[in-house]
Amino acid sequence: MSTKFQFISKLFATTQYEVVDSSFKIIQDDDAIRKMLDGSICPAFKEKKKHQQHEFVHRLDTGEGVFYLKRAVGEPRRRVIRHTLKGRRPRSNCGWQFSSIEALRANGFAVMAPIAWAEERWFGYWPRRGMLLVDTVEGDELIDIVEDTTPSLRRSHALRSFGHYLGRLHGAGFYHEVRVQDFILVPDEKEAGEDSYELTMIDADFNGRPPKSEPYSFEKSVISLADAAYLYLRVGNQINRSESRQVLLGYSAGLRAAGQSFEYGTVKRVVELTDKNLLNHRKTPHLFKLFPEAIGSLAEEFARKA
Repeated sequence: MSTKFQFISKLFATTQYEVVDSSFKIIQDDDAIRKMLDGSICPAFKEKKKHQQHEFVHRLDTGEGVFYLKRAVGEPRRRVIRHTLKGRRPRSNCGWQFSSIEALRANGFAVMAPIAWAEERWFGYWPRRGMLLVDTVEGDELIDIVEDTTPSLRRSHALRSFGHYLGRLHGAGFYHEVRVQDFILVPDEKEAGEDSYELTMIDADFNGRPPKSEPYSFEKSVISLADAAYLYLRVGNQINRSESRQVLLGYSAGLRAAGQSFEYGTVKRVVELTDKNLLNHRKTPHLFKLFPEAIGSLAEEFARKA
């Protein structure tokens, strides 16, 4: 059962936090939240700066287990203004991630389990910094499997699982950017066999956009699928024809699981959009290998299976 708290962190700044899972002793009091917010609890092993925001990831190895602490310092002014103009109260990046996790879990998606989150605001409104504490997810990072280009049954199953997750997301009306590095591959306990896997999302950063399920849209789904293809290719990840077919088989099955169907023209439209993305971002067209040359026949094959 979650519990919300609030305290004054400094002059003109107020901190609100919520303990989602109180069974862990790592969150004991306000002082623990302060240490997590300012990063003094332990050094960060990963950090990134973008758009007036500094993000950190910490690994906390305690007697209770391993936890990951995500911190965001600063919030882009244009993002705060955009939410304000739309009548929404702006939040820190970690606050939005927590909302994303809750929305995805409510729709049956496997996502990292939150333990606590906190936000510090100037004058009770402008986000200054935030933190999100999550439990660890045991498994292999999908990006590691993808970067190992040696063909294998495990790699093929992993890519099919990635396509299936995307299909379910789009079928449920979630069209946010998704990358292979956002997932952990874990054994599927419901299925027999060592080649049965499922994915758990470990990064629900949707660029500060409030998560919501929208009515299914073919155009939004192909745009989002093209974005995923571009994000996959832009860093040099490779994929052959057989593996790309596994992605599409998984995607088609994911759509059907959500009550939608793989429409004729999907592949061709995704190819056009991804090629455009690659050219706009000064990537050479020959990098585009996610979907093979036989666009028409492949699209017809999946249209028949839909």
